[in-house]
Amino acid sequence: MGSDADIVGGIIGFIGSVVNNINKNNTVKKIHAANNENQNIIYYEPSDIEAFFIDPEPFSHVLFSGGEENLRLRAAYRVAEIAHHQGFSIVLLHNSNHLMESFFQSKLPKNQLRIINQNNKIYDPFVNLNNTEICDLILSTAPDSINFKTNAKYYIDGLCDYLRKNGVAPYSEKLIKCPHDQLLDLANDKIKNPADATKIVSKIMSGESERANIEAYLNEFQKQSSQILASKQNLAQATNIKQAIQHNQFIMVDVVTNNNHLLINLLSQEINNLITNKQKILLILDEVSINNCKVLNKLIESNDTNLNIFISSKDVFASIFHSDEKSFSSFLGKTSKLIVSQHASSLSCNKWSEAFGNYDRIDISTTAGAHPSGNSFTTTQKNERRVKPEDINRLSNKDVIIMSQSNSFLQRTTIR
Repeated sequence: MGSDADIVGGIIGFIGSVVNNINKNNTVKKIHAANNENQNIIYYEPSDIEAFFIDPEPFSHVLFSGGEENLRLRAAYRVAEIAHHQGFSIVLLHNSNHLMESFFQSKLPKNQLRIINQNNKIYDPFVNLNNTEICDLILSTAPDSINFKTNAKYYIDGLCDYLRKNGVAPYSEKLIKCPHDQLLDLANDKIKNPADATKIVSKIMSGESERANIEAYLNEFQKQSSQILASKQNLAQATNIKQAIQHNQFIMVDVVTNNNHLLINLLSQEINNLITNKQKILLILDEVSINNCKVLNKLIESNDTNLNIFISSKDVFASIFHSDEKSFSSFLGKTSKLIVSQHASSLSCNKWSEAFGNYDRIDISTTAGAHPSGNSFTTTQKNERRVKPEDINRLSNKDVIIMSQSNSFLQRTTIR
């Protein structure tokens, strides 16, 4: 049996150890609270995705990447609904997403939604445009393989004048099927007024050296748009973005494949022309890639306040931006709301983790027997991701993490 001094020492050591553990537990609780505050993520009960878009909350661009497709469609419709209420016209470009077509059809009156797809071939970018508008649309959307010279505009102008003098307003099929190699002879033979004929022939001859380029452009346009392009038989129903907006309609266009770069550029140029004229537009892009689409890239890079963009994809970084970090980061910096759900790609998970930012985390460590009354503990601080890549990979298809410009905190919930 030990001495009284040993017993007292043991009691003091035990009490010191208890006090030390109590202090450590209190410190751990405080550190845990501080980490949660620094990480700044608010967890919600299961919620509707629509509840995270509030009218009249101002917004600019929105990204929704990953997760269940129906959630992305619900978010897209809610954003369109708010934007329309705020005076924006709605343009939707998608890549054969028939579910999106059905979803919007179920939400909107029939006369408010104009759908262009392979079952409703009514697209014509040139219908009801004047000569200058047709010329600008063609010259501004030429692929890199076609290098138009400045005199190409004279040929296009002369061609359009020739059609008009023969009682035909220019439209796509007519421009494509025109016998270009006979155009000069036709202008001389079929234009009754000699002064008009001379003027048209002069224009055609001024641009004759660009005829091959114009034919190449129209042939490529026909190849890419044939599955949605209006024909002479349904010309009365032919429409384009400008016309749909004039009738206060939502317009939804199926681009069929992301390889249709010229078609996507034409649609994008229509939008660019409208916002240049101060038309407010919400552009919804669903699985439509910006790769090799110079005009769409121009819209993505634009800071015009008349244009808001909603981008939706199962993987925005990989599928829409093709892992182009510069374009992606630039657009991400302009978004008012980012919604991320489950992703399979480790590269994309890391990119979204990076987008959510870092925080200062405090860790506590214990050193055994380093204190007279027992173990001691020390704290260290390190900078780490608010949301780790593996956390994004582990999300379910209904789990989302939301970051908004208007909030300093992240929101995390399961969508019901």
